[in-house]
Amino acid sequence: MLLMLPAYNTELIERRLDPRFDRVEKFASLLQPRFPESVRFVPVQRPGDRVQIGEAFTIGNL
Repeated sequence: MLLMLPAYNTELIERRLDPRFDRVEKFASLLQPRFPESVRFVPVQRPGDRVQIGEAFTIGNL
C-alpha cells in the first residue's frame, strides 16, 4: 500500500525518514484505503502534453 505523507507535516516526514524510528503504529491512520485530504484530478492527454481531455473531479475527504 502506498503511504502518502502530507507535505506540510515535516515532523511526520522526518520521523518516516529516520532509520532509528521503529514505532510504525504512528503511521496506522495513514495506511487506510482513503485519501486523508481532498485531491483534485484533471485528466490529460499525456503527462508531457497537458491537454485536458475530460472534466476535472475531486475525490477524498470532502
